[in-house]
Parts: sequence; C-alpha cells; structure tokens
Amino acid sequence: MIGVISDTHDDLNSIKSALEVFSREKVESIFHLGDLVSPFALRELAKWESRVDLLWGNNEGEALVAKLGIELGLRVHTAPVELTLSGRRLLAFHGFGSLSLTEKVARILADSGEYDLVMFGHTHSPIVERRKSLLVNPGEACGKLTKRKTIALVDLENLEAEIVEI
Repeated sequence: MIGVISDTHDDLNSIKSALEVFSREKVESIFHLGDLVSPFALRELAKWESRVDLLWGNNEGEALVAKLGIELGLRVHTAPVELTLSGRRLLAFHGFGSLSLTEKVARILADSGEYDLVMFGHTHSPIVERRKSLLVNPGEACGKLTKRKTIALVDLENLEAEIVEI
C-alpha cells in the first residue's frame, strides 16, 4: 500500500492528518506529487520513517526544499519520474500549464498502457480511473481551492485506489 498526497501548500495540519491516515492504513511508502512549497512543511513530511518520494511542483518556493529533502533522506524528483515499486511500473508527475492540459496528458499516458499506475497532482481535483493503467490524482491536501482535503491510498498488489478525506 502506498500513500499519495499532493498540493499541501504549507498546510502542516493537513500533512499531519495525512500521516496519521497513512500510519493507520500501514502505508509502506509515500508519494508527494508536488506543491509542498516550503522547508518547514518538508520537516513534517520527513517524520515518516519509511520511503518518501517528493516531486517538484510548480509552486515550490525555494531550492532549499530539494536540498533539505535530500539531506533528510527523501527521494526528490523533478517530474515526471518513472519508477518500479513492488513489481509495478509507475509514472508520477505534478503537472504543468493549464489544469485541463495536465488532465489530458495524464489520461493519454494512462491510456498508453505503458505503466501500471499513473499519478499526478496540480489540478487539485481527486481522480481514480481505471484505464489501461490505473490513473490517480489525490486531489489537494490543503483544501484551499476545493474546500476538500483529500489524499489517496493505492494498493499496488490489486491495482486499486481510493480517495480519503482528511
């Protein structure tokens, strides 16, 4: 099981709430799909004792986020990143340009069948779609645009995902 979070935008309470859910659900690793924003928020995320992959979003405020993330033991990626985890091929990215373009590109990638799982953020809208690949956007953890604070749990073994309100 992996935990997927995006667009926290420095909301420490949301990061803490997400980590509580991830702990309760026995998540093995976390993917933060970008827009963490500042080093102080990174310190909260870095409290997770297992694997954390952090993708660079369009609102990362400081290069210190990347430097500190690496120092704290997180895997910091510019996006997109291809990974293999639990025998599954994953593609993860934050997003770019308009929200509609980001969703369009994500769906094209998921329809390609090249990956088992395609994850993205940026749009602040939660999505779980079964295409040739499982497509997941956890929505926004901060709740600033949609007033919904959401994350995703992904079962890599069964390739299933659910959106969870925090």
